[in-house]
Amino acid sequence: MICPYYPAPFLFFISDKVPPLLYYSHVPIFIISIIVGVFILIKDRFSLLNKVLATTFFLFSLWVLCSLITWVSNSSDIIMFFWSFFGLLFVLIFFSFFRFSYIFIKNKDIPFSLYLIFFIFILPIILLTWTSFNLTGFDLVLCTSLENNYFVNYYHLIGLLTLLYIFFFLIRSYIKSEAVSKSKILLMGIGIIFFLSLFLATSFSASILKYLGLTENYQIELYGFFPIIIFIILLGYLTIKYKIFNIKLLATQALVFVMIIFIGSQFFFIKVFINFILNSITFVAIIIFGVLLIKSVKKEILQREEFVKLNIDLKKLIKQRQDLVHLVTHKVKGYFTRSKCVFAEMIEGSFGALPPKAKEMAMLGLDSDNEGINTIDIVLNAASLQAGLIKYDIKPIDFRKVVEQAIESKKDQAKIKGLKLETEIKDGNYILTGDKLWLKEVALNLVDNAVKYTNTGEITVGLELKEKQILFYVKDTGDGITDEDRKNLWTEGGRGKRSLLKNPNSTGYGLYLVKLIIEAHKGKVWEESAVGKGSIFYVKLPLNIKRLSDN
Repeated sequence: MICPYYPAPFLFFISDKVPPLLYYSHVPIFIISIIVGVFILIKDRFSLLNKVLATTFFLFSLWVLCSLITWVSNSSDIIMFFWSFFGLLFVLIFFSFFRFSYIFIKNKDIPFSLYLIFFIFILPIILLTWTSFNLTGFDLVLCTSLENNYFVNYYHLIGLLTLLYIFFFLIRSYIKSEAVSKSKILLMGIGIIFFLSLFLATSFSASILKYLGLTENYQIELYGFFPIIIFIILLGYLTIKYKIFNIKLLATQALVFVMIIFIGSQFFFIKVFINFILNSITFVAIIIFGVLLIKSVKKEILQREEFVKLNIDLKKLIKQRQDLVHLVTHKVKGYFTRSKCVFAEMIEGSFGALPPKAKEMAMLGLDSDNEGINTIDIVLNAASLQAGLIKYDIKPIDFRKVVEQAIESKKDQAKIKGLKLETEIKDGNYILTGDKLWLKEVALNLVDNAVKYTNTGEITVGLELKEKQILFYVKDTGDGITDEDRKNLWTEGGRGKRSLLKNPNSTGYGLYLVKLIIEAHKGKVWEESAVGKGSIFYVKLPLNIKRLSDN
């Protein structure tokens, strides 16, 4: 049958009897929902999250299509057919949003028990959709289907219960999640709750108004579709910021395209000139904003990809360095050790008496091997400490004795160079908790450097208690440190130009090793120097180190 007071639609969808808002609320949103759903599905059709979200958009677009047809058609058969699907589509949309929320947060599908509970609730809707318990008849005067109020109230009740379940599920998940996850849940939750709440409220209100005969206010249902745009925008933002769906640049382009369609569609319904001007300005602004946004995201993506590439290259370099360290440890140091043993045996006379010149050369060879082994140890120790391969043996130690032992071991070296080795150790309790072996390495390194880089004058090693901390310092009368060399002083391999002139064999790892050890002991190292006036190297350590880092 044909409604006698309603004209037939032109091209099936265009009709004079419907309000202009209908096309604005249906056509753009239908297109947007289909595009977004297809887009998400194409990008990763194997992802459960993508499939569920695409299904949600398809269900909603189907609802919109059924609503549009029932509004514009004047055929009772067509209207009755498409109207009958509203209840079933309604509850499926709510369930699909709940399933999406669950997978989004839990990263797994909902349990079978929830599937079973939902199926039990919607079973009456499935069974009664095709019967008079759904649609009881047709009003030819108003050209609308007559609904069974019990059926309508039932599927709205299921929608309300599902919405409440989603709300409390999101709240509980938000409370238990970490900071980054909280932001994701909050943004996604706002979009879902806002859309479903308004969708439910407008659908139920429209049914009540129709039941009361207030058909002139029945258009309220049209406003329930717009919040899907908010959800899509938040979805796009999450995709861009957190790469939820791994869509990257295409997600931004799709978002801009959706916004342009949404704003551009308003031109078809504008009748006031000033509104046309305002919408034109908005339309141009959206295009400019979209272009800038795409460029910005593209730049960010390129930077991230470059960062990932650099990170991969860095990992390769670290692996190469580890291989090199392994080679030095097992090969090069082994060569030095073997030749050192040979020179030592020669000096001891194990191969017979040596001529004086040969013995002198053997001693030079032994000294060279010792220096080589010491250099290798410094580099390897620095690499091992940096990589966290060495654990400290933490015990109470007397740091004063550690310093005194370092001074004693360097006295002969200073005497040979004609340097005075003075001490300024004040009375006090220098007990601290730390690793005696590595702290002795610190003291030896600083005193040894002072001896090496000082030609004349004296070296003063001091120790005092200051502000409940131990202050250890080594002062020399050497050439001092230039501002240029100071920049690399405490860095890995940081050899200065002046230091290389004094000591060509410098590795640049000694002070870097000192810095690693002291910082691991919660201390601080620094220097004061002026060219031509010598240098002072300071170490400050807490008296009680409760816990050291594992490295």
